[in-house]
Amino acid sequence: MKIDIRNVHGRKVDNGFVRRITRETLKKEKRSGDVSFLFTGNDHIRELNRKHRSVDRVTDVLSFPMDDEEILGDVVISLEKTEEQAGAYSQSFERELARLIIHGLLHLAGYGDSSRQQKKRMEERQEQTLKEVISNK
Repeated sequence: MKIDIRNVHGRKVDNGFVRRITRETLKKEKRSGDVSFLFTGNDHIRELNRKHRSVDRVTDVLSFPMDDEEILGDVVISLEKTEEQAGAYSQSFERELARLIIHGLLHLAGYGDSSRQQKKRMEERQEQTLKEVISNK
C-alpha cells in the first residue's frame, strides 16, 4: 500500500501520523490499496466541492474513490476547516484531523452518508475507529 501525502497549506502535518491512521483504519476495514491525501485550505476545497459535487461551499473533507483494485482513491482535507472544527468541538487539531482522515477513508472503503441510515452507520464506525486508533498512539 502506497500512501501519498501532499500539503499545499501552510500548516505542518505529521506525515507519520497520517500514515498510521490510514494503515490502522484500512486494516480494520480489511481494505488495501494506494491512497493519496491532499491537505489544502478553504478556498481550494470549496473550488473542488463546486467542481465535483456542484456544491458551492467550504467542506472539511472530500473523497474520490477509484474503480481500481490497487488504488482506493484520493482524500482532500481543508486544514483551515480542521482547525475551525477542532476549536468548535473543543478537541485537539490532531484528533479532528484523525476524524477527517477516517471519514475520508471510510468513503473510499464504500461507506456512504447520503441517507439517514447510511450516515448513522458511518458515524458509528467512524467514532469507533477514532477511539481505537487514537488510543493506540
